[in-house]
Amino acid sequence: MPSAARTRSLEDDAKSILLSSPPGQFDKILGELRTLWRPGSIGDDFVASVRGEWEACTGRSTLLGRSANSTPALGRSMDEFIASQYSSPSVCASWGITRGGGDEEKIIIYAEKIDAKNSIAGSWKSNYTISADCGTVSGNTVVCTLAFESGANVQLHSTL
Repeated sequence: MPSAARTRSLEDDAKSILLSSPPGQFDKILGELRTLWRPGSIGDDFVASVRGEWEACTGRSTLLGRSANSTPALGRSMDEFIASQYSSPSVCASWGITRGGGDEEKIIIYAEKIDAKNSIAGSWKSNYTISADCGTVSGNTVVCTLAFESGANVQLHSTL
């Protein structure tokens, strides 16, 4: 039976590897880790926790459920924007809005394209903060891309 320290090290390593998973690869990498390590060493509760952290960190959780705490007009505008800008085949996109402090609204737009046939995957998450009182909009975009084939992998992570 492995020691508690060894189990913790395996979990730390697995968490680090899984959190760096590119779009569309979390389950594939998890399967490979489970093959490499002793059966049962990566438990379902651990995986659920890491998956939740990965989805929140990457923005993928936006695809799973929208938090629209805003006006219906802004919601309609966001739906129209997503439909017009993210309509390419095999692109999944969604948005979420949360209220910040005071008059601030925080908008997240997440989109991903996974094309295993052509050995590419990518995601982008845009974060915007709108302050009506100050009349300001600030934000950034996080891009993650992956190209893979014949044992070679190239990843790019960039914040704009």
